[in-house]
Amino acid sequence: SRASETSNPIRRVVSLLQSMQVKIEAEGEKQDKLFAKFQCYCESNTAKLADSITDAKAKIDSLGTDIESSTQDRTQTVADLADAKESRESANKAIEDATRQRNKENAEFESTSTDLKTNIAALDKAIPAIENNMEAFMQTGTSALLQAVRSARDVSEYDRTTVQSFLQARGQSAEGYTPQSGEIVGILKQ
Repeated sequence: SRASETSNPIRRVVSLLQSMQVKIEAEGEKQDKLFAKFQCYCESNTAKLADSITDAKAKIDSLGTDIESSTQDRTQTVADLADAKESRESANKAIEDATRQRNKENAEFESTSTDLKTNIAALDKAIPAIENNMEAFMQTGTSALLQAVRSARDVSEYDRTTVQSFLQARGQSAEGYTPQSGEIVGILKQ
């Protein structure tokens, strides 16, 4: 049969065509199977891609809203930060002003406190001296005392006038006067 196939050229062509037909049909079936798989893949992926597109569109809207919200939050945060900086600067200025004022008040207090302590110390020394020398004080000449009162700078005009009228009255009539210096010393001791 092989010899007959090789001898007859038509038979050879027919045989060749038949073998080609078998190969082509096998390749066609194989290609049909591959095409069916590809078509199934395309159909299933088309649905997946459509779902992905829908999800992506929804996500785009959501992300757009998130971006808008974040932008507004950032704008508000920047404004709050500016307000906080301004408040901090204002508070620091207020602290500096208050510190300056407290330092000034402290200096005034220290000055007044020193003066008062000096005056108290002087009174502590003067009260015993007054108690011991009351009689000598009362016997001092009226004119010397009047001169001392007139030259005193720290005495108010009212006090100066009162002391002057007392000393002038003492100089004119010492008979009707009862000394009140005990009460004065008592007041000074308080």
